[in-house]
Amino acid sequence: MFVMNMVMPDPLPESEIQRVAYSAWQQIHVRKPTDPETKEAEKAYVTKYGFEVSSPSSDKLDPAKKMSNQFFLANRYKSYATCNENLKVAYDAERKGFVYWTQENGCWTLVDQDMFETMLFNFIIDEELLVRPYTTTEDFVKKVVGVLRKIVPSFSTSDMLVNGANLIDAVIQKVEEGLQTIDPSSDHNFMYQVPLRLGPLNQLPPLTDRFKEALIRLVGPDPADLNRLRLFFHHCLTYQPGSNIAFLLSGDQGTGKSTLEKIVTKLLGEDRCHAMRLAELHNESARTALRNARVLFVNEVYELETGTPAFEILKTLTGRDLVSNKVLYVGFFKFTFRGVVVLLSNKPEKDLGSGFADFAMRDRVIEIPNPAQERRTRRPCIPKVPFVR
Repeated sequence: MFVMNMVMPDPLPESEIQRVAYSAWQQIHVRKPTDPETKEAEKAYVTKYGFEVSSPSSDKLDPAKKMSNQFFLANRYKSYATCNENLKVAYDAERKGFVYWTQENGCWTLVDQDMFETMLFNFIIDEELLVRPYTTTEDFVKKVVGVLRKIVPSFSTSDMLVNGANLIDAVIQKVEEGLQTIDPSSDHNFMYQVPLRLGPLNQLPPLTDRFKEALIRLVGPDPADLNRLRLFFHHCLTYQPGSNIAFLLSGDQGTGKSTLEKIVTKLLGEDRCHAMRLAELHNESARTALRNARVLFVNEVYELETGTPAFEILKTLTGRDLVSNKVLYVGFFKFTFRGVVVLLSNKPEKDLGSGFADFAMRDRVIEIPNPAQERRTRRPCIPKVPFVR
């Protein structure tokens, strides 16, 4: 049987486990069981796992609220919650008749299977890897997951859920760029959301056969395409001072450019990534958001023309030169952009504006392959749980 190698991080601090566990479960609600067997199961959970069930709501306007009880972690149990134990509770509760509800925007809705799995999956990833997971249904993620499940057919659904690091390890892992987990208690963990590090680019370890096959199915067998994709993740997810590199994603609509943007944004956090139209670059107030950004996505670069304000600012950003910005009611400041510039265009490279050639000659622009050349049948990116209704 094929067994996938996993890179597991060090245990999280107790305070972090408590925060994640409580935030993930405090809004889960469960319908009041009616049959005696289910009531006994509920008592068993309260005794064994330390969960508590609040008194029923008296809301007369919403029958669902009247039937629902809040399901939350007892105070004496919060500090010792683990994802595996919570998953067992959730799975057993569903299998024995509990029906989960969630409260969103003040409204009660029945949690369908996909929502329930996504909620658990987010909880696993948050707790085990301290990574903001992406649950997008875009083609890029689904293609990666579909490929990996074909390559590793021995993965069972329960293993992928209980050991949520399996899936996240396979998808982010960084597309096997050699990224390694670091001590969560280290200060480096708070520089950006993904607790990863990587040596110089020329020291990237070779791809394993499994991940190489997955990448080939995504972008083709061309070694140059594979290296550009690895380079893209390498620079976006790790801090590379003075790299002076800009990436170009060009091509027709629906080929995966925005999907890569979403993935990187979810991994690093929305406060570390910023997207702007080319015409907005010369706006001093808008540039304020770039002071602490790790990645800048610039759209509509096919309009790039030599000598325009946007052209000059783009050169300044990638050149690590001082850029001025304006804070309302405070004044003007200057800062140096330390992140990565990613250029997005819905037109082929040959149709880009005249300024792009000048920009590419001054700065090191690397074109990476589109992750998806055609739309395919959608497949769920979250593994299915065999629930019994």
